[in-house]
Amino acid sequence: FSPAFFLNCQADLEGHKIEVQTGDHHENVLVHLNQFLASGKMSLDKENVKFQADLKVGENQGKAQGQISYREGFNIQFSTPEFNFKHVPVLAGLNIEGLSSIEGSTWGDSHAAEFKMNLAAQEFFFENFYLGNPRGELSYKKGFLNFKNVAGQIKTAPYNAEVEVNLNSSTLKAKAQFPNFEVNDLMYRDWE
Repeated sequence: FSPAFFLNCQADLEGHKIEVQTGDHHENVLVHLNQFLASGKMSLDKENVKFQADLKVGENQGKAQGQISYREGFNIQFSTPEFNFKHVPVLAGLNIEGLSSIEGSTWGDSHAAEFKMNLAAQEFFFENFYLGNPRGELSYKKGFLNFKNVAGQIKTAPYNAEVEVNLNSSTLKAKAQFPNFEVNDLMYRDWE
């Protein structure tokens, strides 16, 4: 006979200078957060931890829920109606600016993790290129950050794009289709 262990509780969590790395070296930072707050409920037993929480990163607010199995890893769902990328000082070494709603999930174990999320961005810049208000999917797996099925519009010019960032070799591949556009629209920030 083995006694059962079970714990339910309300919890508040605060973290500072949190980093998620893609490898063993300090320069392989995927995400860096200056501050992270979470408030919610958690249940804990001999097999896993389950939680639901309200999150805050800078001024960004969202929700997360998930399960962490001690043997099999984790699966976490998250969402926010508006995320400002300025509150994430490091995101895979990329220059990303703008706002976006986000809905997605992350899963993995102590050896590797993946994520997939849907974005609906506003006034979005990627590596100083203005992309307008794109929608698409952002995913990460084994050192590759992918923007897939991206559809947007710059001024009056619609576009479709796919971008692959290889974080292992620091390279970027992009495919884009613009039926028509002006090059200055991609570079200039202060239109009138």
